[in-house]
Amino acid sequence: MMQTRTIPRLFLCCLLLLSGCGQQETKTPDSPQQITAPELLPLTLPLAIVGTTYSTSLLARYGTSPYTYAVTSGAPPTGLTLSSGGALTGNPTGTGTYAFQITLTDSETPAKTATQSFSLNSSTRLQVASTVSVQIARGASFTSRLLSGGTAPYSFSIASGTLPDSVALNADGSVSGTASVAAPFTATIRWTDFVGQTGTGTVDILVTSPPLVATTVAPLIVPINQNILQPLTVQGGTSPYTFAITSGTLPTGVTLTSTGTLQGQVTQPGTYNVVVSVTDSTIPSKTITIPVSFLVSTTSVHVNSDIPLRTISAEAYGIHTSVYDHSIGDITGTAPLLVTAGAKVLRFPGGSYSDRYHWAQHTLTPNFSPNDTGACANIWNGYLAANSDFGNFAKLLQASGATGIVTVNYGTSVADASGTISTSWSGDNDCSAPNTGGQPQEAAAWVAYANGAPGNTQTIGTDATGYDWKTVGYWASLRASQPLAQDDGFNFLRLGMTTPIGVRYWEIGNEIYYNGYNSILTETDLHAPFIYSNGYSNDPDSRQGISTLSPTAYGTGAAAYANAMRAVDPTIQVGIVVGSDIDPIPSTWTSDVLTAACSQATFDFTILHYYPGTYNAVTTDELLSNPQKDFPGIVQGIQSQTNSLCTTSRTPMPIFMTETNPNGTLATTTPDVATALFAAHDLLTSFESGIDNAEWLELHGGAGTFLSEAEAPGPAFYGFQLATILASAGDQLVMTTSASSNLLVHAAKQKSGKLSVMLINRGTTDTAYVNVQGKGALTNITRYEYGSLTTPTNAKLVGKSLDNNAASAISVAPLTAVVIVADESSSAN
Repeated sequence: MMQTRTIPRLFLCCLLLLSGCGQQETKTPDSPQQITAPELLPLTLPLAIVGTTYSTSLLARYGTSPYTYAVTSGAPPTGLTLSSGGALTGNPTGTGTYAFQITLTDSETPAKTATQSFSLNSSTRLQVASTVSVQIARGASFTSRLLSGGTAPYSFSIASGTLPDSVALNADGSVSGTASVAAPFTATIRWTDFVGQTGTGTVDILVTSPPLVATTVAPLIVPINQNILQPLTVQGGTSPYTFAITSGTLPTGVTLTSTGTLQGQVTQPGTYNVVVSVTDSTIPSKTITIPVSFLVSTTSVHVNSDIPLRTISAEAYGIHTSVYDHSIGDITGTAPLLVTAGAKVLRFPGGSYSDRYHWAQHTLTPNFSPNDTGACANIWNGYLAANSDFGNFAKLLQASGATGIVTVNYGTSVADASGTISTSWSGDNDCSAPNTGGQPQEAAAWVAYANGAPGNTQTIGTDATGYDWKTVGYWASLRASQPLAQDDGFNFLRLGMTTPIGVRYWEIGNEIYYNGYNSILTETDLHAPFIYSNGYSNDPDSRQGISTLSPTAYGTGAAAYANAMRAVDPTIQVGIVVGSDIDPIPSTWTSDVLTAACSQATFDFTILHYYPGTYNAVTTDELLSNPQKDFPGIVQGIQSQTNSLCTTSRTPMPIFMTETNPNGTLATTTPDVATALFAAHDLLTSFESGIDNAEWLELHGGAGTFLSEAEAPGPAFYGFQLATILASAGDQLVMTTSASSNLLVHAAKQKSGKLSVMLINRGTTDTAYVNVQGKGALTNITRYEYGSLTTPTNAKLVGKSLDNNAASAISVAPLTAVVIVADESSSAN
């Protein structure tokens, strides 16, 4: 009987099947066959990724299936297990390379086995960043990792782009190095790890240069026509640099080189502000700007605030008022302007009128002058403006907060024993007009009216004309009383002021040295009569040498005045008229006055009048050259005489300049603005020289108008105001010098600690650019000015803030005064 036998044949199975699959082949052998032993095929196991499900199957052939699989040596990664059917599955948790052996056992009897060694890599997943951006400074070392996971070492290739020189990719998955060129770089890199994982990513490397910075350039303070060589210092960025002017204009003669140096000879003065741009060679480029200031001066001023000259007194700045002023009664219009200007003292009743004006009657004694005809028919009496009486003056004092200085009438007495009031002012033809000199009782009564108490019964006395000046209380009561319903002629004195007006300063007479004794006759002085046998004399020579008009007579009379006035109020300050070496009078006049006066009374101040140059056609040069030439000698001459002749009086005796202005008329070539410069320069120069008080003449009108009749400020108003801005009461004038004869200078250390400097350009064509040098830097600068190019819109000058470096080139236009007020550091930079 024929027998058949099935011989199994193992075919290769697909991956991921749990068991082998095969076909049986039926064959009727002619003779028995031997079964082939099973074989476990070698296999490269797939990579195991930590945290990822893993599954693979082993491959076997021959032998008799089914097979049984088992790990017989070593172990696969933790988390993977081998099934008996040959499936290796699980979730690996460990990394590394794992070696192990698996033994296959078939189903033959007896069973046959096969053993195979396997190696399995388990790794984390390779993660390559899609884009990594790195920014580094040129020349700085860096390292930046571009991937994570996988198994090192890593290999790489650059698919596109480039990396900076000296920058490399590393087997640890990083990029590192030191870039030498500032620019942006981009490269796409393909990475492969040790176990074959791959990934592609892009790295952007921006190599930056160090910050582009420039050294700050201090203001370039340059005298005109000087050469400069100023390199601009730049650091950082990438050289070479490109320099360019992007704003402003360089001074004429100065250029900017391609390497960033400002050089050349400065030929035009002024303040120049430019902006220089600096662009480096970085890609993309960087640009910074450097501001540069040129302060090109034409001259310099040096201020030494450690050398004091004079301290400004509380009564330094004054204004001359007069009974012929139409607007003296405009209290509401005038008073605020006086405050704005800085006036602290007001003088009354005004110039040569003082020696003819009778305060209690508000009238004038006729003026006798060389121009009178000699007949009684046409003698000029003078002009008294409406509301110009002492009562209105007192109201102006009160409204402005000023102190009064009153010039008492030394030249003439009241008309008669009844104190008759003259109502006419021109064409007075009464040959019985008084011919009596001034009376101390009239002056004492004025003090009583201004400063006395209503209850004071002290008798003043009867003067030489027989007029009874009653008591102190009589005049004080008149001041304190209210106006009568029916004016008796004295309502102008009824002010309703129960407290004293408080006039502190009193001067005895005006320019008495012009009473004819020395041939010049412009001041009325009836201590010698004018009536002769032929009527009024028009011959000034007839008064020369008359003893009652002499300086000794005036000194004696002034002493009598001082004693009578102090008997009413011992606290008043009394001044006496003196002359100077620029007055057209004998050099002995002052010494003769003081010898007589100071031997019989004490005095508190001397009285000086100052007018520069000729009386008429005064030039700008006279206005701005004479004060500094005249005042030192004038002051020295007066002080030397008062120190030696008035030893019982105050020493040194203060000097009050109770009249000053440009004098008569200006030359046709002298612009009005010159009077503003003169006002400022005149006042400050007088104070620096030793004068304590100065009154500008006039309040309204006159040469160098202070105020117009309509209360419009004039040039002198602004010059006066500039002086008070520079230095007010308590401020200290200090030493200052100018390198230019065309630049007049004054300076002060203010109570606040600030330094103030006045610059007056008396040139008529060129602007001055002034380098103001103190002991330290000037900061927080405020500028005030008035001059040929200035048209103020307000009475009060408004300051303009300047840059801290502006003091190195302060511009001063022709015929202009500028005041700067600044903080001064303790030492120079």
